[in-house]
Amino acid sequence: KDTRTFSELKARGRGVSVSKKDGGLVVSAGSFVYVFGEKSARLESLRCGFKPMIVSPLDFDISSAFIDNERGGEVAREFRSRNLGSLKTVAPEIAVEKLGQGAARIFCRKILANSMGEGFFVEIVYTILPDAAAQICASATKINSTPENLNVPRIGVKMGLAPEIENVEYYGRGGFANYEDRKEAADVGLYRANVKDFFEAFSRPQDTGNREEVRYMKILSKDGFGAQIVAEKNPLPMAVLPYTQAELAAAKHPHNLPEPSQNELRIAWRVRGLGNNSCGPSTRGQFKPNFKGKVSWSFILTPIFDRRKTPPANCAFPKALSCEPKPEPENLVLENLVPRPRGRWVSENAKIKYSSIDERWSPKKDTLLTAGEGAFSFHTKKEQNPHLVVELEKPENIVSVEILNRAGGEGGRTSRLRMYVSDDAQNWRKVWADDENKDRWLADFKNPIRAKFIKLEMEKNEFFHLKRLRVFAE
Repeated sequence: KDTRTFSELKARGRGVSVSKKDGGLVVSAGSFVYVFGEKSARLESLRCGFKPMIVSPLDFDISSAFIDNERGGEVAREFRSRNLGSLKTVAPEIAVEKLGQGAARIFCRKILANSMGEGFFVEIVYTILPDAAAQICASATKINSTPENLNVPRIGVKMGLAPEIENVEYYGRGGFANYEDRKEAADVGLYRANVKDFFEAFSRPQDTGNREEVRYMKILSKDGFGAQIVAEKNPLPMAVLPYTQAELAAAKHPHNLPEPSQNELRIAWRVRGLGNNSCGPSTRGQFKPNFKGKVSWSFILTPIFDRRKTPPANCAFPKALSCEPKPEPENLVLENLVPRPRGRWVSENAKIKYSSIDERWSPKKDTLLTAGEGAFSFHTKKEQNPHLVVELEKPENIVSVEILNRAGGEGGRTSRLRMYVSDDAQNWRKVWADDENKDRWLADFKNPIRAKFIKLEMEKNEFFHLKRLRVFAE
């Protein structure tokens, strides 16, 4: 076993230099340049001189062009109901630490949250050596009420490589696509392929190409320019495709796919198993990327200019410079991530009526106007324009109404909401509407609305079920 470190294999030169330029952080190591975005808190690019290697950002990733088993199941429904495909970046931050041996450490931190304040605190730490090798330690900590069993296809990072970097060598399970619950037929071995070989031309484009238990992956152009990825501590799931997940999701058929402009490389902590949801049970719990609190994973990225100078895959990162993850906390509680309802809560003791109740599904205890317990508080029958009516104890000057969708994938049913108010429950006027499916809605009225009755209606033929509804007044 080769026990030398990267710095012992290559000349250290003058060490890593860090400077600010055009709203970014530029880290130079030998002939390679890492560029970080201060507003995005991510690695935007990596190049050798003017020759690009990483052409789209290295960033946290839970996305997927859903496979058929996920497209109509709990994963796609939860993505829609919790807006997981459009998490907002909050409080991005970059910090720099100069280390010994001419190295530098870059901390990229940010919060990714939906409108409910659910999501992740993400930290990706780059320890960059003078020879341009980087240890990349990624971690994701769930925040606020983000559930342990959140249905996502993967927890990992992604990056776009220049399209000419297309020849792949990897040591892991192969040489065909495999997943946690579909890997025993894929032997661990050394495999070589072109990036296009990872793509499966299904009649409907979707995610593919995953390889489990990868120890290392080397991906190079014909002239030997590229990178080597080595999993630290534990083998990791890795995948590389000539299309991005967004391009796959947008295409209805393979011939609709664009000409490849980059090769997307993904390195995950865990990838969800396939299950049998197209015609049977969903993925079993032990094959889902579920966790509570924090998870972390790390790998070493070595930029390569000449394949003859590639370090051995078992070459150790300098222990004195290695970044060790901190102990795993519980879910972080982060305040003020989402707009809060204004006013005083006036609906806790109100009366409520529903257009119908489906006894098969409705909970025995209705907590819609109080604690909002369980996945949902009521369940109507499937009908045209299902609705509910809240009767306050007395007329109030209403300033905001907070609505929480039901938890879980079935929350995807809820959309096209309309709110009406009345003094007598006979004559109604429309005061608010939202067509989108969300996990939380907040109707905020700059001019208070005087009313005793509030009707919330879904303008479609569907079941109606919510978790909680609160009315606030002056």
